[in-house]
Amino acid sequence: MEILKDLQHGIETVNNVRENHRKVPEENHLSLLADGVAMLAWVTIKPNPSNYIAEVLGGAQFYGNKILTLNKDKYVASISGV
Repeated sequence: MEILKDLQHGIETVNNVRENHRKVPEENHLSLLADGVAMLAWVTIKPNPSNYIAEVLGGAQFYGNKILTLNKDKYVASISGV
């Protein structure tokens, strides 16, 4: 679909950034972003995109939780003003 060409290009660009930066400290952040952006492709899923959305959302939540867990002390300190 021509109308979705720019959207697909954007999703591919974000995914390529993730793939090309696998061994950086922000690897989980890039994975969260790539999974979240991939969710925008739901408009191309027929007839019912809900399974796709649930699967991709699950991946994004996994990386979000991993980021929170790995940085728990840092976040707690910033919230408490320490």
